Amino acid sequence: YTLTDKVALYLRATRNYKDIYGIERKAGDEWLITNDHKDLHILDVNEELVKEVEIQVLSSRQYCVILNPVIEGKIRYGEKILKRGETSFFLQPGESLENNKIYDVLVLDENNSLLLMAIKPYEDKETKLKYNPGEKFIVRGPREFVIPLELKLIKERKAYPLNEHEGIYIRNISTGEINVVTGQTYLLSANEVLWEKELNPEVETLINAQFSGASYAMTEVNEKGELVYGNQKKNNKTSVALREKFKVVTFRAPQNSAVQVFDYKTLQTRVIFGLELVKLGPHEEFTISNLSGKKPKEENQIKSISVLLGPDFMTDIIEVETRDHARLLLQLCYSWKFDVDKIKETKEESMKVFKVNDFIGDACKNLAARIRGTVSTVPFEVFHKNSASIVKSAVFGQGGSGYLRFESNNLLILNVDIQSQEPIDIGT
Repeated sequence: YTLTDKVALYLRATRNYKDIYGIERKAGDEWLITNDHKDLHILDVNEELVKEVEIQVLSSRQYCVILNPVIEGKIRYGEKILKRGETSFFLQPGESLENNKIYDVLVLDENNSLLLMAIKPYEDKETKLKYNPGEKFIVRGPREFVIPLELKLIKERKAYPLNEHEGIYIRNISTGEINVVTGQTYLLSANEVLWEKELNPEVETLINAQFSGASYAMTEVNEKGELVYGNQKKNNKTSVALREKFKVVTFRAPQNSAVQVFDYKTLQTRVIFGLELVKLGPHEEFTISNLSGKKPKEENQIKSISVLLGPDFMTDIIEVETRDHARLLLQLCYSWKFDVDKIKETKEESMKVFKVNDFIGDACKNLAARIRGTVSTVPFEVFHKNSASIVKSAVFGQGGSGYLRFESNNLLILNVDIQSQEPIDIGT
C-alpha cells in the first residue's frame, strides 16, 4: 500500500506480535499508519487492513467536533474536543466527527442572533459575561461565532422588519405577558418567543375574504346540513387561506363603516370608524354582526365584521291584509342610514351601533308590524289607490314625511317605497 499525505491506513492486529518498529501489538489492537512513518506498507501476516482513511482538511472558516478523542495514546470515551482550522489531520482509531460533518464558522450580521443554552459553566470572551448551566442567552451580530462545547445551539433567529401597518405577537416566557410590536425591526430576546393568536373559523373566513374584496360572508346550508360560507366555499368546505398566526391580525374597515373590538382581558370595548386599518391586540376579538338577508328577510344570512353606516337600501317582502280581508304581498324598499354625527359624539353613543346585533332584521320586523297595522284599517280599494301615502304614514306618522329613528342604535329610516304589490288570492 502506498501512503501519501492524504491517505493513511487503519490496521488491526489479528494476534499478539511485535511489529517492525519493535512495538508489542496485542490481538485486537488498532492503529494508524501515515506517510510520516514510511511511504509504502506491506501487511504483516498478523495484521489486517480495516480501511483506508482520508485526511480531514479544515479551512480558516471551518471547525469540527471530535468524539471519543485519542489523547496521549488513550481513547477518552464520552469526551469531545473542538478543532478549528486552518489545519489537517487523520482521525485516529475510535475517533469520529460529530454528526459526521465539518461545520462552517457562523457569521452574524446586525439582524441575526443565536439562542444558546449553557450546558457547562461558560464565559464569553468578547463580552466577558459568565453563564451557568441551563441558562439561556442571545449572541447578537455583527460577529463571527464558533459554538463551543460548553454551549448548545437552540435556534438561529432573524430580525423581523415591520412597518407601521405590520406587527407580531411576542410572549415573555418569564412573566407570561403578551405584547404587540409594530413599526420597527425587532429581534427576539432570550426570554421571548413568538405567540400565535387563534381565531374562530368565522373570523378567519372574514379576515381572508377582505383580500378578495369582500367585507362579509353569505351563509348557506350544504347537502349535509352544515353551515358554510357561500362566497368562500369550495367543495362544500370553507376555504381559508393559511395565516401566519404570530403576525398581528389586521382588518381594513371600509369607508363609512364601524368595527367593534372587545378586549377580554380588560373587559373594555372600542369602536373604530373606517376608513381605517384595525389591528387586534393579543387579547382582543372582533364583534361579528349576524345580519338578516334575502327577500323576505331571513335571520343569520350575512356575517360581517364591519357595519356600514349608510346611506343604503334594504328590501323586504311582507304579507298584509286589508280591512276587507284582501291579502297582498308588498315588496318594500327602505332607505336608511345611521346618525353618524350623534354616534361619534361619545363612546356610549358609538357602541349603540352594535347594541342590536341584527339591525336589518330588527328594523324590517318593526316596519312590517307598523305597515300591517295601518293597512288592516283600510279597505282594499282605498289602499290600492293610495298605497304609497298609506305605507309612508304607517312608517313616519301622519303626513308621511321626515324620518323614523330607532333610539336603541341611532338607525334612521329616511324613506320607503313600494316596488310591487301582488294579490295572494287571484280572485281579489
